[in-house]
Amino acid sequence: MNLTQIAAFAAIPFFLIACGSYRAEKPTAKTADRAYVGMFASETEGVTVGYGGLVIRTEDGGKTWSRGANNSMCLFAVDALGSGVYTAAGNGSNVIRSTDGGKSWGHLARITGARGKALSFSDPTHGWAASKAWIGETNDGGNSWKPVALPAGAGMVEALSQVADGAGYLLAVTGELFFSANSGAGWESRGKPLDGVAGSFRPGFGKDVQNGAIRFAGERGTFAAIGMNGGKNMLVVRTTEDGGKTWGKAERYPLTGMAAGVGIGPDGAISVFHFDTTIARFHR
Repeated sequence: MNLTQIAAFAAIPFFLIACGSYRAEKPTAKTADRAYVGMFASETEGVTVGYGGLVIRTEDGGKTWSRGANNSMCLFAVDALGSGVYTAAGNGSNVIRSTDGGKSWGHLARITGARGKALSFSDPTHGWAASKAWIGETNDGGNSWKPVALPAGAGMVEALSQVADGAGYLLAVTGELFFSANSGAGWESRGKPLDGVAGSFRPGFGKDVQNGAIRFAGERGTFAAIGMNGGKNMLVVRTTEDGGKTWGKAERYPLTGMAAGVGIGPDGAISVFHFDTTIARFHR
């Protein structure tokens, strides 16, 4: 992947970069299941995954949910590509995929590590998957994984965003953002998105489920983190147009209830998952 190819992706329309603040939607309906994290691929379609391989899906923006057919262990990570394609990962190094909007799921090759922490696919064939201390790259839709070296000093993985074959961003539990254009053969630090954010916000990085999320198209991207600020739950969002070299003003959104995980969908929506199984979504 050369710099000209990477730069070309910056021209792709990207819904996360826009004027104005995010608007909070009414939280989705509660479920009777123990779910851990969810992501929406569009305004209406989304999935939630969790305990015992649980997969539940919605086609009406979270007003109602139905179970998907799956056989795996607990799931802690999910990625949405759009067009009904979802990938999830969790205990037992399981990685699963649905191509029908979450109705049915099949197994991909297992990854290294006790449980999946983060996933990011730039297309159905190319993607990254990670446990806390390992990253794997696939060029065959998850039928095999090739280890990717972590950046020096990264510690553990918090979130991933692959922008093209071999190129993408990694958010470490230290809060530092890294970029690689060559499948991890070399990493460049892009600093910490939370640097310069005033106040007492403390992100919940390092848990089984992502408390930080990133999504990029070329060098244009969004960072979102959930955590505590003065004893209250909060979402902090920042956007960049130069690959994280500089960031826009931090936007803060109070959260009702204890937040469990956060993700950014392909339509640009930020989804904050709560322990009561509701999902709060934020759109431009």
